[in-house]
Amino acid sequence: MKETETDEAIVWRAQRALNGSPIATLTVKRVSGVERDCCSGVFNIQTLGQWTLIPEAYRAYWSFDLARTRLSASPDLRAASRGLHDEIDAYLQHNKLPSEVRRACERLRFKTALMTGDSNCVWRSTRTAVAGLCDSDAVPKSRLLFELGSMSGQIHRQYPQGIEEHLRPLVAQMAQSVGREMSRNLDRLLAEITSNGWFTYGKLLLEEIRREGLMEKHTVDSLAARLEASQTARSRSGQPSNSRSLPVKRSDWPPN
Repeated sequence: MKETETDEAIVWRAQRALNGSPIATLTVKRVSGVERDCCSGVFNIQTLGQWTLIPEAYRAYWSFDLARTRLSASPDLRAASRGLHDEIDAYLQHNKLPSEVRRACERLRFKTALMTGDSNCVWRSTRTAVAGLCDSDAVPKSRLLFELGSMSGQIHRQYPQGIEEHLRPLVAQMAQSVGREMSRNLDRLLAEITSNGWFTYGKLLLEEIRREGLMEKHTVDSLAARLEASQTARSRSGQPSNSRSLPVKRSDWPPN
């Protein structure tokens, strides 16, 4: 959450999604003795990240982010979204970026792809993002699993047709990347899967764990039964059994 105070200071607040409890607060204040003209636009949300002292890669990201927020005003949302998606894609292909900026731009490209109305575009973006996550040494293994779960949930809400066919090889790729570290955070991941209704992803993940022998069969069978019971209970309570109409819920896990 972003707020602007009366002295033009910018306050960023991070809160947990489930209960609203605070995580961190960051206040950015204007440096005293610096003329306004020397830092024009730094405190303007419309020019966020565009100050000349900010490295070009970060400025590019914030430009793309601002463009995405304006897509809804376009008379042809799908065409405008496809144009922005292709622009982000070209930027990623032709520029060497810091790892955190590349991941942020890939996430932005994925979100933009969802707005194109083109499922092929969405899955291409997803495959590229998953490949980048698996190749990165800077991303914790637990984060990989959560990221794919989150993407699967967002896709399921808009493009549920044929999701298992497209998602299965990505789950396999992710499982191979994580390997036997899978068991360290699987209980917590399954709690996130259940909370968000990512049941298709959860079932495919457990199938892959069983196929690769990453955990004992009886353990996987027990987890699969728990997942099935959670989906059944959700259906009986009148809640959607998948994530098509659910917002993404997120606790304080996984760590960044």
